[in-house]
Amino acid sequence: MVWILLIAGCASCLQLPNEQDDPNEEPPTGTDDSGGEDSGEGDTDTAEDTGAIVIPMCTLEELEDDDPSNDFSELLYVPLSTYACGEVNTKGDVDYLTFTTTAPGWMKVDVQAASRGSSADMFYTLNQPEEDESVLQSDRHDSTDPLSVFKADKAGDYLATLAEAQGGFGEPYPWWFIAMPTKEPVSYHLLDGLLSNDPALTADPVAMDDEGEPNNTLETAKVMAANVPIFAEIGTRGDSDWYTFSIPEGTQTLTYEVDAYDFGSAADMQLEVYYAGTQKLLLNSDGVDDRDGGADPWAEWDLVANREYWEGKIAKKPEDYPGTVDFSTLTIRAHNWDENDGSMFYWYTVWITVSAESK
Repeated sequence: MVWILLIAGCASCLQLPNEQDDPNEEPPTGTDDSGGEDSGEGDTDTAEDTGAIVIPMCTLEELEDDDPSNDFSELLYVPLSTYACGEVNTKGDVDYLTFTTTAPGWMKVDVQAASRGSSADMFYTLNQPEEDESVLQSDRHDSTDPLSVFKADKAGDYLATLAEAQGGFGEPYPWWFIAMPTKEPVSYHLLDGLLSNDPALTADPVAMDDEGEPNNTLETAKVMAANVPIFAEIGTRGDSDWYTFSIPEGTQTLTYEVDAYDFGSAADMQLEVYYAGTQKLLLNSDGVDDRDGGADPWAEWDLVANREYWEGKIAKKPEDYPGTVDFSTLTIRAHNWDENDGSMFYWYTVWITVSAESK
């Protein structure tokens, strides 16, 4: 494949990160190419104290109206772990970029604009044409800059189509793009999270593929074990995953947690958690208790108080609760908030922890 080394006429707009830098750290902030001896066109400045490469700001003088990446027939090929930068230089400007994964594994596609001081509100669609997989990404947790973290099942080509959401354009609207290998997203949580010291998690508890499928119905529900994360995907439109969980004797407090959107997934997950039996009693009215202002569900219940609550309601009006209730087993349905969405980019992890102590 021939590399097109110019985007929007900018010969310095492909920049390779320093090999000594951690590829999972945030890239350095760009510098304005407005003057000074160290701000020559096309130069890459190296910070003496850290060795980090400083990515130059894309300026209007470096960008031309005949941007080759505006034409789908002339895609900009971006090598992995290499920055491409450009500018929204006309209203409705669209840029087409492509990159190739060389092996199966986790990938991060990161577009930066507002976080670097740009006025651009960028979004992109990301496609894997061979598998007919796609996603539209417009933001991330705590930022309007789009981010996708996903598992590439095999080597292949990907197409990213970049545009500005609000119709803005011109010199204040630069953007930066990079696609690079990254860690398994669940490892971010296990290294610095609630369960990091749990002995049950030291023996590779998460199989990073969707072994639970098919579990799209209650009859095919996957059994969950306490304190063991499960990885899964909302792989197609309308997909939902069902699980069952037997509550250990002596449990006072039960907690469930989901990691997805806050870690780069496209999924905005919802959980419906019921007591089992023919009369299902919903523990959480809408399945959304987001953690720390994020988008991922989290909830903690005092099971003793919760059972007493439902037992009291049933005793008062048994006619409203026909059938049986199993207070020792949970039934869980996981799905995307918009059930019309689904692909390899909509992954999540879910797990339940239990404690013999009261909430």
